[in-house]
Amino acid sequence: MRHLRVAAVLFLSAVPAFAADAPVPLKAVNELTLLVKADGAPVSDTLWLVNGTKTALPVTLSFGPISIDSTHQIVPAAVHVVKPPTTIPTGNALPITITADNFWPGAGASATLRNQGAAVTTIHFAALPFGVTPEGWKEATPFPLKLRRGEGGRFTLLNPDSVAHDIRYSLSTPGATPIVRDLVLQPESPTIINVPFEASWFPDEKWWESLIREPSGDATLAVSAIVPPANGTTPTVSPWPARVFAARLTRPYWPESRQPLISYLMLFILLAAGGVCSLVLTNWVPNQLTKAQLKERLDRLVGAVRNLPTSVESAVRVGMRVERLRIRSQLASRWTVGADYAVMAKACEGDIVRLEAAMALLHDLQNIHRDVWANSPGFVPTLMEAALQAGKDAEKKLHGPTVSDADLAAARDSILLANAALAAARTPSEEFRRGLSNRVKEVRTTINALTKKKSAFLAQALARLPQLKNALLPAYEQPDQLPPDVGAIDTAVVKLKIIGDVAEVYDALSPAEAAKMAHVVNRLLGDLASSSLSQIHRAQNRQRELSEDKTIDEIRDAIEKGNFTITVNPPKPITGETALHRVELTDKQLHSSAVRNEITCTWSFSDGWREGGWQVAHYYEAKKPYEIKVSFTMDTGPLTVTPPEKAATTLTPLKVKRSAGFTYAQFIRLALALLIAIVGLLSGAADQIAKLDLVPAMIAIFMIGFSADQIKNIIAK
Repeated sequence: MRHLRVAAVLFLSAVPAFAADAPVPLKAVNELTLLVKADGAPVSDTLWLVNGTKTALPVTLSFGPISIDSTHQIVPAAVHVVKPPTTIPTGNALPITITADNFWPGAGASATLRNQGAAVTTIHFAALPFGVTPEGWKEATPFPLKLRRGEGGRFTLLNPDSVAHDIRYSLSTPGATPIVRDLVLQPESPTIINVPFEASWFPDEKWWESLIREPSGDATLAVSAIVPPANGTTPTVSPWPARVFAARLTRPYWPESRQPLISYLMLFILLAAGGVCSLVLTNWVPNQLTKAQLKERLDRLVGAVRNLPTSVESAVRVGMRVERLRIRSQLASRWTVGADYAVMAKACEGDIVRLEAAMALLHDLQNIHRDVWANSPGFVPTLMEAALQAGKDAEKKLHGPTVSDADLAAARDSILLANAALAAARTPSEEFRRGLSNRVKEVRTTINALTKKKSAFLAQALARLPQLKNALLPAYEQPDQLPPDVGAIDTAVVKLKIIGDVAEVYDALSPAEAAKMAHVVNRLLGDLASSSLSQIHRAQNRQRELSEDKTIDEIRDAIEKGNFTITVNPPKPITGETALHRVELTDKQLHSSAVRNEITCTWSFSDGWREGGWQVAHYYEAKKPYEIKVSFTMDTGPLTVTPPEKAATTLTPLKVKRSAGFTYAQFIRLALALLIAIVGLLSGAADQIAKLDLVPAMIAIFMIGFSADQIKNIIAK
């Protein structure tokens, strides 16, 4: 403008000389260009008008339409002169102010200034540039924008123009309240925009997605120029075209320091869930089925174990119960999800098979005992004794810490021998008949010798048992002379053998000693009057009493006076394990004497179990006080122990904490192996998240964990 003024002055200095030659109409010093700003505010500038004529010129200014230079399109804008003069004196130059408003920027526009219809000059309109762009934006490429829940976000607007811009930006995305703010952009500089937090931009349904990855979507940034407020007015958007930019929006729900950790944690959980499901389907389900089947087999043994006959030794019966509980506890001691559970279950299955076989053998023994102790017409005591002994041998094979297949085979062989002996009692073999003839000969020889000695006991016995006097004929010394039914002959041989052995002891007693043992002799002969194995055993026991010189009165007195102790081995039993309980007489000779068998010892435990015998086995299920009582009974009735505390005791078993070392080691091994495998899969899982939508990606990640070879290798170990 300064240059224009200088030119006008120079021109005026030349006017007088020029005007003298030819009058010049009203002219403008130059064509005026108005620069329209982006804020849409009115623009104005000064134009100098020159009167080069010799007379004053009237001023009646008007503007032609404003049109686009290239298309001649009329622009709806207004241009006028601010307070124009009415005349311009001759030879003068006057400044006039030209103002334009409501001009929409275009490629360039112009309008003709006329004075009284004659063209004076052309007014040009040009738009200042509005090149505001967000940092990171390129044509057809959305710029990245991140808004964090609770914090908002930031982006940068670049203003490459040489003027400052008052702008209003509007950030919007579908389903959320737009974020609108006004600010000033300084010329040729970047401006950091802090976007406030808006709750509607973070819907709750995106929370689950945010656990795995940052939810993303499209957003739009619109930047418009505004007319700055004046005198307290509200800023308005200028007619300048708004610039619209596409943005790729990410909305983290978590703080920046936690987001990666949470994402990888969720990926880890999904992969782990797939791996665990693979473990469940591959290990847990079949192992659980196996466990249930084995427990069902153990449950079927409950009644059989509980109802074992008392004819079976107490330690064997209790051992069977403890073994069943041990196997059941073993099945519950390992994780069924572990690959080695199947191996352990296979071993338990073998133990159950052996336990079932042992139970079957014990019930076979029950049948043998029934046949042995029964007073049947086919009673052959020697063969019954052989069957009983074979049964005891079988029991010994089934009594121990563990029962192996070899023990079962040996017990089975002993039971076969017992059954063979019982079968021989019905149809004696030739070998047995020959042996019986030899025993007949030996007993006849003994009885004849005692007869010649005039044995008082023999005479007394034959008087009480006249059926034995002529039971053994001389012909029976020949096997072929024996009758088909040899039971009566074998019974007579056994009884006469006992009588002969007792006679040698009794005949040597003094009258006082004989009187002392008279009741034993009387009971012995009473036992021999019956033909059953139990009575024969009682007679043999009383035979020992005569030789040991111990009477029933002595042991009865010892018990009633409390001359005994109750011992438990081990002294502090462990829950779930067998303990032996024994009554020991203070008098050791009396304790080992045969007369002790005249007393029946019965144990009662506070858990409801009862056992009979001077030594019994018992197991304790829980750590609590157990009351143990012992009662004594003889043929004449129960014995009264004084003081009664001697026949009772209280025992609290120890509960040993089972070591969980193997379980911990199994867990650590499985966890570490699974952890290493899952960490190796995380990168592939992250790729799936990036490529797929949320739900398909989650399914894909789960399947990666489920079907991964690394995890299958863990399962196979």
